[in-house]
Amino acid sequence: MREDWTFDAMGLSDRRRFRVNNPPQGWYLKSVTHEGTDITDIGMEFKEGQNVSGLEIMLTERATELSGAVQDSRARPVTEYAVVAFSSDNRKWGFLSRFIRSTRPNQEGRFSIKGLPPDDYFIVALDYLETGEESDPEQLEKWKDTATRVKLADGDSKVLTLKIEQ
Repeated sequence: MREDWTFDAMGLSDRRRFRVNNPPQGWYLKSVTHEGTDITDIGMEFKEGQNVSGLEIMLTERATELSGAVQDSRARPVTEYAVVAFSSDNRKWGFLSRFIRSTRPNQEGRFSIKGLPPDDYFIVALDYLETGEESDPEQLEKWKDTATRVKLADGDSKVLTLKIEQ
């Protein structure tokens, strides 16, 4: 990336989605557009040797945040758990989806998930999460029945107390 924030991407072919790895602290991907069309989640088809202009990657400081704590069935605090937040729209489920995020608690037993795109979400607390399980559509389908629903708009911050799913 150059000082004027323009960039070149060489050797692209097939369908590609753009992501920003390691953005500046506090910044999150808002959208990717090509000539005014939002391609953030569908990507764009490239032909070998093709020159493309009009691609814009928009970052934002107005990140969403889901945070809180987890309790057991007797309303006692739980400190060992995993939390998965995922879109209520199953078309947005899949490997490396921006609409799925998992986390574990900090040392105080609290969780925080920042930077989810605005959407309607399910969020579930689990006593155990296997690696990759949060991207499995069959597993997400099972979890949604006991999950808490939450709507996130641009810049929203929500604090939740979740019950553990055992």
